[in-house]
Amino acid sequence: MEEKKKRNFETFFKILGLILLGAVFIKGFVSLFSSSFENAILIATGMTIVLGVIAAGIRIVPPRHVIVVRDKITGKLIPKKPGLTFIFPGVNEVFKVHDCHPIVEAPTTVSVITKDAQSVDFSMLRSYWIDALEVDKDEWKGGEKGKERAILAAIKIPGEKKEEIVKKIQELVRNFSEAHLKRFVAQANLDDLERDVIPEGFEVVCPRCGERLVAKKKGEFPEHCDGEITTPEGERIKCDAKWSESRKETSFPQSLLALISFTTSIWTDHDLAERFGIGCEIRILSREMPEELADAKLKEQVFEAKEKAKKAEKKAKIVEGEMLQEFYKRTKIPSSLVYTIDQIVRLGEGIISVIKEKKEEEKKEGGENK
Repeated sequence: MEEKKKRNFETFFKILGLILLGAVFIKGFVSLFSSSFENAILIATGMTIVLGVIAAGIRIVPPRHVIVVRDKITGKLIPKKPGLTFIFPGVNEVFKVHDCHPIVEAPTTVSVITKDAQSVDFSMLRSYWIDALEVDKDEWKGGEKGKERAILAAIKIPGEKKEEIVKKIQELVRNFSEAHLKRFVAQANLDDLERDVIPEGFEVVCPRCGERLVAKKKGEFPEHCDGEITTPEGERIKCDAKWSESRKETSFPQSLLALISFTTSIWTDHDLAERFGIGCEIRILSREMPEELADAKLKEQVFEAKEKAKKAEKKAKIVEGEMLQEFYKRTKIPSSLVYTIDQIVRLGEGIISVIKEKKEEEKKEGGENK
């Protein structure tokens, strides 16, 4: 509650600052025509500076993107969701840009060892993303949780270019998903896998509350977790077992393969989200997936991701339009100018990035020549 009041307080002063700047601009514009030539020059110069500060601080965050801004004075990281936002020039700098679109990998084969020391090949489908926004809309995931994960990803995932960041995320997802898959498969014999029957004693620890769930009989596993969760307010509530938010799973599967797939997915997602701000979904198949089926599954996931992105982009444009209209009412700065400034800022950042890359290449070439 205190944090929310603090955010509202900061937002209020930011809006107040913009209104005051706009008022100064309008006042200067009126005074421009009722002053001497020398004063008119000074007023025009001041108006230009005010307009430049306002325009330079306006940024348009694209749909399914999040930018993390660093306060140069305090070092605090501030995440910004899609839409029109304001960054104080000279005080704030863009620390990291997150592309939150889901990435879908082609199926890969993973070799694991069973309880009776038999080698089995599984086909694994992976999709992953920066877990800062809701799946179907450009809003923070779970309120503060989305902001925390955006900051966590900015700190923990190295790299400035998109390719570098994606490569690191891919490496993390593969390492964690394979480690969890091996851990669960090691509890079953080859015969259990071939019959697709959950062995007695198969154990899963609930990632939400830490409760141990064990198959007390062969082929039977607890459908729900009976553990309890302690809320931030100290209240004890029943664990609802809704871990796979994208699929809205509410109970544990009763076949061995489905259970291994589900638990591998929820534990990989849990670890990556808590440590790196990454969300993921893992699907496991016991045998190599036929090429036609693999292509169909991949195309289906890519299509779903693109459709969600289109809806989010459409909604973001509507929100941006409404925000620009409100901004124009208060400052009388045309939306076309805002877009122009935003594009100029992006172009400048691109040029600086290219210059940095060129300098790095020259350094490498110089080192090789030596």
